[in-house]
Amino acid sequence: MRRIRLFVYGSLLVGPVACAVLGRTPAYRPAVLDGYRRCSLRGQRFPGLLPDPAAQTPGALIEVSPRELRRLDRYEDDFYLRRCVQVRCAQGHLPAQTYVLDPRCRRYALARPWQIPRHATSARGLPDTSPRP
Repeated sequence: MRRIRLFVYGSLLVGPVACAVLGRTPAYRPAVLDGYRRCSLRGQRFPGLLPDPAAQTPGALIEVSPRELRRLDRYEDDFYLRRCVQVRCAQGHLPAQTYVLDPRCRRYALARPWQIPRHATSARGLPDTSPRP
């Protein structure tokens, strides 16, 4: 079966959320997306991803089936557009897909970065992006 690489950077890093959408908890591989920044969205608990040449967004690569990708398209709804990107990971630069904030929804983007919940990062060996006291 064909597998599709997907870069995740927000709520899908949380195992129970991914499991609810995919019907399974995927294997996560730490990865970084250059040229995009993760931001908080006004009135939302999930982040958006905006182009920013000076930014880097930590996250993870997962592999999904075409059927799972259709489920994810429904889950990500009108806030996002799926795009092809290049991510950095232990295997080098790899092509992947990810969900970026739809330009029509940019008015919801806040300057404040969105932080991955600590329980999601520590469980997956992902970089901790929480602010330091």
